[in-house]
Amino acid sequence: MLFVRPCDRPRIIESLRGKDVVDVACGGAHSAAITASGELYTWGKGRYGRLGHGDSDDQLKPKLVEALLGNRAEQKIAYVLFCVFSQLQIVWT
Repeated sequence: MLFVRPCDRPRIIESLRGKDVVDVACGGAHSAAITASGELYTWGKGRYGRLGHGDSDDQLKPKLVEALLGNRAEQKIAYVLFCVFSQLQIVWT
């Protein structure tokens, strides 16, 4: 189970420091960030493989989704469904 300390003010996400983050999606169970170069980072609850890392492990810090390396990610959000579109017109969800 994923436990994170509550925070009463915004904090810098150290593992994304220096990355040119251009888009972020945050939900109740997981979050994602896309960099200007199209890299996708996800973190949160990994149940059912929802983070895209090939496992169901929870991630406390943003982790690069290596399965999408070589594909420039763009984010499209529809309610609670998270999808990633690549330059090759391929959709991952």
